[in-house]
Amino acid sequence: MSTKKMFSGAVIALSLIVFISMLSSCGAAVEKLLDQMVVEGNKQYPMQIDSETRLDRIAHPEKGVLEYLYTVNISKKDLDASPVSIDDIVSMMKTMSVTTLKNTTDKALKAIINFGTVTFRHTYYDKDGELLFSFDVTPEDYK
Repeated sequence: MSTKKMFSGAVIALSLIVFISMLSSCGAAVEKLLDQMVVEGNKQYPMQIDSETRLDRIAHPEKGVLEYLYTVNISKKDLDASPVSIDDIVSMMKTMSVTTLKNTTDKALKAIINFGTVTFRHTYYDKDGELLFSFDVTPEDYK
């Protein structure tokens, strides 16, 4: 094998190592930013969002996921008896969440959105602490 081919192979291998290292450090930076957002964000929660909804806290339950946990002033039984289906409610809530993400002015949130690797999970509990529903807003949704 010629020296030129060996050198080209070494340059390609080194380039791949640098690229993979950069991707890895970007991923670590996103995870660190998510952790910081949770710590700082939870200093201001719980927060009343509207007359029926309270944002209790945010969490970073797994890699690449930022979770918002809410309590709604309704019981699961009342929601199940509602003429509006849970699927319709989730669809509407997801649409509103995507719009909010796309229009955010929060610098930390914008940075996370620009990485395009984070899923935003929204989990809603009733006034008795019973799970109502949860949905994810993925990078494909907000790009």
